[in-house]
Amino acid sequence: MFKVCHVTSAHKSSDVRIFEKECTSLAKNPNYKVYLVAQGESYVKNNVRVIGVGEMPSSRKERMFELSKKVAAKALKVDADIYHFHDPELLQYVGTFVKKGKKVIFDSHEDVADSILDKTYMPYAVRVCARTVYTTIEKLVLKKCSYIIACTPHVVANLKKYNPNVAMITNYPIVDDEFEKQFAGCEKNIRTLFFAGGLQQQWSHKTIINAIADLDGVTYDLYGNADEGYLETINCLEGWKKVNYHGAAPFAEVQQAMRKAGIGMALLKPSHNTGGYVGTLSNTKLFETMNAGIPVIASDFKLWKKIVEGNNVGICIKHDDEQALRDAVLKLIDDPQLYKQMGENGKRLAREKYNWASQEKKLLAVYKQILGE
Repeated sequence: MFKVCHVTSAHKSSDVRIFEKECTSLAKNPNYKVYLVAQGESYVKNNVRVIGVGEMPSSRKERMFELSKKVAAKALKVDADIYHFHDPELLQYVGTFVKKGKKVIFDSHEDVADSILDKTYMPYAVRVCARTVYTTIEKLVLKKCSYIIACTPHVVANLKKYNPNVAMITNYPIVDDEFEKQFAGCEKNIRTLFFAGGLQQQWSHKTIINAIADLDGVTYDLYGNADEGYLETINCLEGWKKVNYHGAAPFAEVQQAMRKAGIGMALLKPSHNTGGYVGTLSNTKLFETMNAGIPVIASDFKLWKKIVEGNNVGICIKHDDEQALRDAVLKLIDDPQLYKQMGENGKRLAREKYNWASQEKKLLAVYKQILGE
């Protein structure tokens, strides 16, 4: 039996990609004993042994340096065969683990280098300098890793410049047919727009709220934590009267609400992290909506258009075009047959292609290659 240890200083131990997908998938294999070192408490779930290191510091600087040092030290004590790092601040410890004969995987959840340019809390000149420093470190450190994992094609291409062993393992949703049975025949409220996730400016909520202000009977269900400053900005809008803001809610409640909603919203703003209008596959919005069997209105990224319009599961528009959004919503409302077909197409494709089971196979293949199984 091989010991596997996932390590994160930036994410909670309950993170869906890290715990529910990767750790749980590995723990189902009798050849692996799986650990996860993360903030919070220690516990065992899904045959994964979580080693907690306490609460996350409020200071970003403390998280990047003190907490990362703490999780790295705890992880090293596990004495695993493979270590799976999930955060850029953990790259500083790769050399230490490799010198001790450990195999290290770096899981790049996003385009880390370019995403630094999106950190608006820093002056732009500082961001440019920070990106240069990080890229230099990344280039040197990733050569020492046994494998690199990324979610999106353009990130895979960039990282292959440093290390040929790169696998694209995307963030597709877990499709659970037993779970879905409880929603069989669930009636959709076609006039309800739906979003679940962080309520942040990047998801164009202002555009959505403004667009539905004068649409009869159209409402917007919002689930997730919100930055107080941003919440104050959007709840002053005229269209806020059409919003049902539920805050953070249990997973099952959110999934049930999504399956009863009408149209999923995925209007992500282009950024350095998305490669401009290229797009990213690291976010689950598109695929969770497809899995729920409802159409999606999404940003017109190159990658997303190929999936959404190429498979007739929704409509792509510019993220900030209020009129285009109104037109898209009315098109779906006024054409029940189109609406039904898009929902059915999405649900079918989630089962056939865009699901975690397809990515689980890739993850297990990476581990087998590293261990020489």
